[in-house]
Amino acid sequence: MSFRGESFHSFSNETTFFDQFVYLSTLIYLAQTIFNGAFYYCVMAKDQQKEMEQTFINDGFLLAAELSRQSSKAEVIAKIRELYHQIDLLTDSFMDYSQRHGRSMDCRMGCSWCCHQSVFASTHEVLVIEDYLTTHFSSEVLEGVKLAAAKKVGRTKKVSNKDLLKMQGACPLLKNGVCMVYPVRPMACRIYLSSDVKTCIDKYNRPGHKDAKPALFAFMMDAGQFMNYGFVSGLLEKELISNEAPLEWLLEQFLTDRDNFENWLNGKELNQAFEFDQKLIEFFSDIKRLLCYFVNNCFKNENNSLSRFFGTVFGVLVQRLPSLVTGRTDLHPDQAVLSA
Repeated sequence: MSFRGESFHSFSNETTFFDQFVYLSTLIYLAQTIFNGAFYYCVMAKDQQKEMEQTFINDGFLLAAELSRQSSKAEVIAKIRELYHQIDLLTDSFMDYSQRHGRSMDCRMGCSWCCHQSVFASTHEVLVIEDYLTTHFSSEVLEGVKLAAAKKVGRTKKVSNKDLLKMQGACPLLKNGVCMVYPVRPMACRIYLSSDVKTCIDKYNRPGHKDAKPALFAFMMDAGQFMNYGFVSGLLEKELISNEAPLEWLLEQFLTDRDNFENWLNGKELNQAFEFDQKLIEFFSDIKRLLCYFVNNCFKNENNSLSRFFGTVFGVLVQRLPSLVTGRTDLHPDQAVLSA
């Protein structure tokens, strides 16, 4: 007989039936309490996450809502830079909070490890970059940027979309380790914040490796993505279409074509959206909706501990699925839950 069996046998010989009953009842009560608490925690966390997402989406949407079809180029650029200013203020506040809790940002001027991976930007973001480049740099410099973009495009358009996400190559806007358009860098660059540069170097040296995960702050990633999503949705209300694509693709196109901003303001769709693995996204989205249905409709019977148990399991799955749906596989486990 095992040690566990001997212990239980000894316990049953030395105690009365009533003592055993009290002991087992206590265990059952504690288990029920844990299951109940875990379930309601998952439901509460899901509700809080949804509320946070909607807040940031609304912030972005309301900024774009202040524009109109008659808005000038200068007014649109000012509104986009206001969006960037808001996320920068949030970043400063979040970094202060994180530092007080023992985690600080390891990003520094001249650190450009993340500038060698695939960077995606939306139409409106690259239009602002194009305007900044033409305003602050000579035609010779612009030609150099266009050639660098074309060189990277020559590599990234030869591979599948899946392999493109794993490719390494310097951003066309990176010069001597410094971003040429730092004040108007895209949202993706603003929210890519690491707490450990060693993890960034590891990803640079081992691109596409499943264990090479930068220690990113998930809260800022989410906040920026949702604000940008809200802003793009607001632009669409004005019939201004902003599609996401690799940065070098848009740079090469926009620095070659003329009158991009004016054509865009007149409702022209300047670029096609990059095709992510839509089938996989839709598959996991369907699963998430199914799990949400079970959590909301089938596992809220407070008098059934089994329901609470399965509700806990499904609640956890609902919380985990967004990372699969959005492809956020590069988040470091230690940073994935850090939030303000």
